[in-house]
Amino acid sequence: MEDVFMKNISFGNRILLLILLLLLMSVSSTVYLMHIIKTTETSLLQSQQEKLEKVALFFDQSMPEGFGAIIRQGAHSGDRDQMIQNTGQMINTKIAEIKNNYPEVHLGIYVNQLDVFYDGTLRFGENFSLRRKNAFDEVISSQKPLIQDLGPEKGGVVEIYRPFIRNDRLEGVIRSAIYLADINYYDQRKEIENTVYVIIGLVIVTGTGGSMILFRQFVSHVHNIKAGVKRLEDDLGNTLAAAPGELGEIVSAINGLAIKIAHLNLYNEKMLASIDDAIIVVDNGGRVVIDNTMAEKMFNIQEKAKGAHFNEILPGESPFGLLLQDTLGGSRSYRDLQ
Repeated sequence: MEDVFMKNISFGNRILLLILLLLLMSVSSTVYLMHIIKTTETSLLQSQQEKLEKVALFFDQSMPEGFGAIIRQGAHSGDRDQMIQNTGQMINTKIAEIKNNYPEVHLGIYVNQLDVFYDGTLRFGENFSLRRKNAFDEVISSQKPLIQDLGPEKGGVVEIYRPFIRNDRLEGVIRSAIYLADINYYDQRKEIENTVYVIIGLVIVTGTGGSMILFRQFVSHVHNIKAGVKRLEDDLGNTLAAAPGELGEIVSAINGLAIKIAHLNLYNEKMLASIDDAIIVVDNGGRVVIDNTMAEKMFNIQEKAKGAHFNEILPGESPFGLLLQDTLGGSRSYRDLQ
C-alpha cells in the first residue's frame, strides 16, 4: 500500500516534502534545544537555590542566641576592633562547621550594627562590593529573603540573602552563594548543546542525503526513459518500463503512442502487401522506411530493406535510384514513367 502511495507522488513533490520535513525537523530540533537548555538551567538553578536555602537555614539555626550579647559586651569595653574580632571568631567557627558538609557553598553573614561581612576568613574590613551592599540594604529594609541569579557575564553566581532575626530584631543578613563554574554547570550545558547540535546536523545530513538519493533516482529514471525511447526506434513492441509519479505519466503516454504507431504500421504493412505494385518509401536521408513484398521481388532484395539506403538495395542498373536521388534533391517529381 505504501509503495503504491509513493509511486503516485511525483519526484518534484517528493523533494518538496523532503525539504519541508527537513525544515520542520530543524526547527523542531532548535526549539527542543532551547527547551532542553532552559529546562536544564531552570532545574539546576532551582536545585542550587534549594541547597543554598538549606545551608542558610542551617547557619541560622547554628546561632540560636545570635551575637547581640557579644556586641553589647564589646560596646561596654569600648574596643571596636576587639568586638569585631570576637564576633568574627564565633561566626567563623560556625561557618567552618557547615562548609565541611557543603564545601562548594560560599557562606557568610553581614552584621549591620558593625557594618562588617564575615565570610569565614580573617578579613574584617570592607570586604564586599557595592552590589552586595545594595543587596544587604534591600533585605534589611524589606526583611524578606532575596535571590539573585547572575549570568556568566557577571561570574555565573546564584546568591540567596536571608534576614537573620533574633528576638524580633534584625541582627544581620546571611548570604549563601554558589559559583556555577565550580560545579561544572556551564560544561554540562555545553555538553547538552553539543548533543542537540549533533542531532540537528544528523537531520540535515539525512535530509540532504535523501534529496540526493531522490535526485539520483530521478536522473536514473530519465536515463531509462531515454534508452527506452531509443529502443522503440528499432522495436515498437519493446515498451518502456513503468516509472513513478509524473515520469510514469510520460512513460504511459510514450508507450500508448508506440502501440498506436505499431498498430498503424501493421495496418500499413497488410495494406501494402495486398497491392500488386512495388512500393518503396524513403526518408529525407534516403533510408528505406517502408517497402512491400512486390518491391522486394521486383528488385531482388535479399536482406531486410528497412533502414538501409536505397542505393544499397536497388540494382545498380536500375533507373529508380537516379529518379529517387533527383526527387530527394528537390529537382523534380516523377509520375507514371514507362
